[in-house]
Amino acid sequence: MEMIKSTISEPQTPPSSPIAEVDDSQPSVLCGFSGRSLSLESITQTPVISTNSTQQNTDSAALSARTVSVTDQNTGEIRIQNPWQQCGIRLYENGDITLNPDRLISFLRPYLQQEISKVVTQILPQPATPASTEDTTQRLKELEDGMESTEEELEGLTEKFRNVTTDIKKTVADCSNSVADLQIKVSLNETRYIEKFQKIDDRLGCPEGCPTNGILYWKVDKIKERIQAARMNGQYLVSNPFYTSIPGYLLCMKLYLNGNGAGKDRSLSLYLIIMKGKYGELIKWPFTHKVYFYLLNQIHPNDDQKHIHKSFLSTENLPSCQKPTTDMNSGYGCPEYFPLDTLNDTDFVRNDCLYIKAEVKKDNI
Repeated sequence: MEMIKSTISEPQTPPSSPIAEVDDSQPSVLCGFSGRSLSLESITQTPVISTNSTQQNTDSAALSARTVSVTDQNTGEIRIQNPWQQCGIRLYENGDITLNPDRLISFLRPYLQQEISKVVTQILPQPATPASTEDTTQRLKELEDGMESTEEELEGLTEKFRNVTTDIKKTVADCSNSVADLQIKVSLNETRYIEKFQKIDDRLGCPEGCPTNGILYWKVDKIKERIQAARMNGQYLVSNPFYTSIPGYLLCMKLYLNGNGAGKDRSLSLYLIIMKGKYGELIKWPFTHKVYFYLLNQIHPNDDQKHIHKSFLSTENLPSCQKPTTDMNSGYGCPEYFPLDTLNDTDFVRNDCLYIKAEVKKDNI
């Protein structure tokens, strides 16, 4: 490119506006050209705002409508009218220069926008091609399949959790039943031990507090629990012993809360048992006295008509009425004493307890 040099005639009048020195040692920045001399080609390609020689500038010191001499090193001098005004640059006759920042920025804006557009084009991603769209669709399909698989796994885990919960509930129920069974077994063992102690007391003589008038009141507690135990194991209860008199017969009662014989699973079964006592050699055998059983009404305890009573007479040929050869004979009495299905709905069971009275008439003793 051909190099040119700009010359300006000597100043005639000092400028009235402030003057800024030009530092030639710094890279020149003029009309978008940095770090190089201004060429004729660059000037002629730059848009020019022309002014005629008759125009007057408001600043008397400015080169209004004057020309700038541009000398080509090869061809000589070429004259161009005010090529700097479009950049916001004013040249004064004394060689000083002033800049209009706003106009300079306006002049540089198209070049800056063009460069920015190039940079933005390089940075921003290109529009999706059909191939990339297909890849995206495939990826979305894979994600949907993955979600479906995850949902199936979640459903499987939920079902396993339900099953584990069911198993835990079943285990808790089994443990509860086991605890109930243990409680019943403890109660039954307690009854057995009581019976054994009673037998020991009988061998030694009349237990402490043993009645001797032929009448025994027996309180049976924990009815619901004991009925359940009787249903499971067929257990029975035995009362404390009592004497008909001194000397006399040693007796006790045996109660089947779930029934026995003809009353199995339907009725209370209540029996009298003749035991081996310390006066056996002094009394008459077999036992032939009349026995009365009473199921006491707890709402009307003083009204004999409200109690449930049954009686029976012993017979000479009945094995249970003979002189005992062991600790006690087998029982005899009432296998269908009172129906079970109405027991808890009557006045005979209160606070999970019932009371039974046994009485032996002394006329034949």
